[in-house]
Parts: sequence; C-alpha cells; structure tokens
Amino acid sequence: MSPLYALTKDNVEWKWSAECDAAFKEVKMKLTNPPVLTHFYPDIPINVRVDASAKAIGSILSHTFEDGSEKPVIFSSRILSEAEKKYPQIEREALALVHAVVKFHQYIYGNDKLTIWTDHKPLTAIFGPKRGIPVYSANRLQRWAFILSPYSFNIKFVSSEDNAADYLSRYVPGSTTTDFDPMQEVSYVHFVHENSPIAIDWNMVKKETLKDEVLSKAYRHVMHSDWPTIKDGDLKSFFDRRNELTIDMGCLLWGHRVIIPSALRPALMKILHSVHFGSSKMKSLARSYFWWPHLDEDLEKLSTTCPDCQKYKPEPFKSPKTWSWPRRPWTRVHLDFFGPINQRHYLVLVDATSKWLECFQCTNTSTQTVIEHLSQVFATFGLPRIVTTDNATAFTSSQFQEFLSRLKIIHLTGSPYHPATNGQAENGVKILKNFLKKSNLMNAPPATVSSHIQYFLYLYRNTPHQAINDSPAHVLLGRRPRTHLSLLVPSRQDRMQDQQDSRISASRSRPEPSKGDTVLARDYRSGKPPWMPGIVLRQNYGTTTVQTSAGPVIRHVDQLLPAPAPGSLRRSSVAPSGNAAMPPGPPPVATPAQPAPSRPQRERRQPDRFCP
Repeated sequence: MSPLYALTKDNVEWKWSAECDAAFKEVKMKLTNPPVLTHFYPDIPINVRVDASAKAIGSILSHTFEDGSEKPVIFSSRILSEAEKKYPQIEREALALVHAVVKFHQYIYGNDKLTIWTDHKPLTAIFGPKRGIPVYSANRLQRWAFILSPYSFNIKFVSSEDNAADYLSRYVPGSTTTDFDPMQEVSYVHFVHENSPIAIDWNMVKKETLKDEVLSKAYRHVMHSDWPTIKDGDLKSFFDRRNELTIDMGCLLWGHRVIIPSALRPALMKILHSVHFGSSKMKSLARSYFWWPHLDEDLEKLSTTCPDCQKYKPEPFKSPKTWSWPRRPWTRVHLDFFGPINQRHYLVLVDATSKWLECFQCTNTSTQTVIEHLSQVFATFGLPRIVTTDNATAFTSSQFQEFLSRLKIIHLTGSPYHPATNGQAENGVKILKNFLKKSNLMNAPPATVSSHIQYFLYLYRNTPHQAINDSPAHVLLGRRPRTHLSLLVPSRQDRMQDQQDSRISASRSRPEPSKGDTVLARDYRSGKPPWMPGIVLRQNYGTTTVQTSAGPVIRHVDQLLPAPAPGSLRRSSVAPSGNAAMPPGPPPVATPAQPAPSRPQRERRQPDRFCP
C-alpha cells in the first residue's frame, strides 16, 4: 500500500508506476480470496496483532473461534510520517500498538477478552499489567501509556514469522526518505536547552554522540532495537536501561535526560562546580537535565579533590563511640560545674549506671569545695571506681589528684574544647538549667533555689529514666523509696496492718484477767465438762497460768472466761425476809489435799483411733 499512499501526498506528481500496479493487484487479490472477513462478536475472544517497519505500521482485529481457527474482522495500516520514521524501533512498535487501539476503539473498549500480540518483546514489560511503564521511559512512551490506561487487555509476544500484521507494515524496497527536519516535531531537547542553567548546545551533543565510540554503538542499538546480550563492558549501563532509552533530534536520551558524550563531560563538570557546590547539589542539578554512566562517582570525586573546598570543609560527623555502660551502680561518676546564678555556683554529680543526680550549691569553684562535697557523697554511697571531669582547674589541681589517689579512684578527663566527652555531666547540667529556667528561678534568692532543686531531685530520682527503664533511686538503692505518690497505690502490707489493728481493738473490748481473778478455764480432758473454775496465778505475754482442781494449767486468753469468785456469790445472795432460818444444806464434801506439782503438767488425751 505504500506506493499507493505516496500518490496522495501534496506536491507529488501523479505517476502510475509498475510498483503501484503490483501493489493494487496484490491488495485486490488478498481481499477477494480467503481468509474472508468475519462479523464482529463481542462475546468471542478478540485478538489485535500489530507490527511496525521503518516505513509503515499495520494492525489486524480478529476473532479466535472454539475450533481454534482465527479469522480477521478489520485490517488497518498507514505509512509513517517523516518524523515518525526517525523514531527508534521500540517507539515505532509502540506507535503501531497505540494506533490499533485507537482505531478499533468501538470494538474493544470495555471488553476484557482482548489480547494484543506484538513481535517486540520489550513492550510486554512496558505496557504489561505486572511491572508498568518504567519511571525513566521516554516522554512519548509515557503519554502513550496514559492513552492505553482506559483499556483492559493482555499483551503477549509473538515471533515475526507468526505475526500476520507484519505484511501490512512491510518495507517497500527502493523507497527513498527525505532529510529529517527537527522543527517538524516537538522535541524534549528544546525544553532542556531552554530551561537548563548550563549553556548546552544540542547540536554539539548530536555531533559528539556520533563520534563517541560507546554512544555511537548504543545509538545504533536503540535505533534498530538489536541489542545483544551484554554482561559487562562500557555498554552494560546502556543495556540495563535499553527499554528506557530513546533518540530525539539525533541525541540519545534516558527518559528526559540527555546522555552526554565523553568529550563534553569535563566542561559540564567544570560548570557545575563553578560556584563550589557540594556533591549533593551538583547531582541534583545534573539529574534534572543530563546523564552519563558513573555520573555520581565523577561528581563526588570532583568535590573531594577541589583544593578550595577542602580548606573549608564542615566539621566531621560526631563519633558514634560512647562510654561503656557499667553494670554495677556507682562505678563511674561524672562531675561538672554550672553557674554563677545569683553569685552561687552548682556542682553536679551524675552516676553513669543509675543516672542518680546530685546538685550542691557552692559559693566558689575551688578544689577544697569539691573535696568537701565529694567526701559527703562518698560517706553516703561509698567510693566509685572512676571519676570523670573536664579540664577545669578545680579538677586538675594537685590537691584534687592527691585526694582521689588516696582513695584509689581513677580520674579521667575529656579532650579540650570537646564537652561531649563528659556528656553525662553536661546532660545533668542541661536538665537542671532547664528546670531553673522553666520555674523562673534564675533570679531567685539562693535559699529558694536550693529548696526547689532538692524537691526537683526528690521527684527526678524516683521517676523512671528512659535509658535504663527504671528509676535512679531503685537502681542505686535497690529499693523504691516511699513518696507522697506511693499513697495512691494500694498496699497489701497496709491492708494487713489495718486488719490486725481491728482485731486487736475488738479483743480489747473484753478485759484481760489479772492475778487472783476467778476465771473459767477450758478443760480438754475427755469425759469432763468443757469449763472448770480456777484462779489466775500469773500472766505472761499471750499465756495465763490458772490454778484449777486438776492443778495449774496454761491457757491462752481466748481459752478463759470471766467467772465470779466463790465469796462474792455468798455476799451477793439475798436472805429471805423475817427471822426464819435457811434450811441446812448438805454437808460439804471433804476434798483431799493435792500435792503442788514441781513443774507444769502436760495434759494428755487418748488419740481417736479409726475403727472400721
């Protein structure tokens, strides 16, 4: 069909050549001979076969029937414009796919039984449902992917020999092409040239690309889509991005970035570093407009080898090395001063393990003052193994060194102008300063400041610390000190104490017997009444000795009942009125005298034996 299409162009002389006559007869023969066209059935699976050549694109809409036969419904083809002929092969194949979908829109839109067949395998990954279009694909492919997004289809690969659409796009030998005019199409290179802060000339890039040994090979592979399998070498970076490379106005592009030939790279790097940008800023600027293999490594090397940049480098990152954490509390303590605040200095001490914080108000920062407060602390908590300070005069004097040496304590000091070495004490100073500032105590009298600091320490020591997940007081002292907040938590000990107090109060309502009182003592002898009278001989803590008819027995106060004395019964008895005498009672029974035991007698009871 290409010779016939050529006759319809403007400014073309009408000449019916042998090629036109052969094309006309061949098309007429194809249309009049089987396979004949079939009607369209939306319920039958639909196939769209597409292909592109260097001169035209073609597509076929067909049905696959239950017997496995495939019959065409529509044929479509057209020749490429002069600009489209310069597309890389991957873009010509994609153009054929998009043209077919748009052409057959009324047949395939909303149909989920559509399968698109192409003989260009990279399109199955770019337009497939699993991976999607790569981020750095050419602008043109991204636009076409947006056009295809409303359609539901599966895209599959078919070899060129089995692709029926290959005939419709077949190249016609002997045809000629005109020179490519870059102004006939919208190019992304114009955008790069107009918006880049770097004076890039795309004509120079185009010329140097053809001269560059590596880029010229990549250019040919992209143009003809004939990439070999490359595992290493200079073309490896381009082979890995082969589905994202395109050609625009004679320049090789990765997505929207122009790939710069090696001859132009030093000049561009010099422009990037003309204002001594760091490697990060140079990478950000370069990535917006151009690329070449190992671009990041080249910019980092440029930044690190610039003499002027080396003179004014920023400070290095802080070392992640920290003090080792002592397992035993009060092994290493840190000291530091802060102030003056209202003519008072404050000595801060922090235990590295428990985070126990001490603060002493001082009138000066002399060594003697430090020794006095440390002696007080050491008398309370014992001697640590290590004391860490900065290089202040109070800590580096011979008097302080002698004091620690006498106590067999190791003294460590940090590096000059590096307070982070004594970070534990610096953190303690920061905590106390923040408290004083937030409490508006920076201008308060020293006595007021001291009392508030002690209350702060009282709460701080009993609050769980984030680093140790426990309170400093519990770690250092091995117990949890009682605070006013402890009253809010139910205590089992307090509950038991209250119950004991209530029982004691209840027992005190019954008076305890005294010596000489008549009581009823519990009798545990078998065959005897449960209670027997007696007189209290003596009383010990919790036990009472009672003289009974069976001898002295020892009973608990719970085993005694009060009873009136024998004499009190006669005194309290009421005589009948008149002079009538009371009838005589029975004579008293003489009770043999019981010998007094030499020691307390143990009551014995026969065991209750089991009798089946």
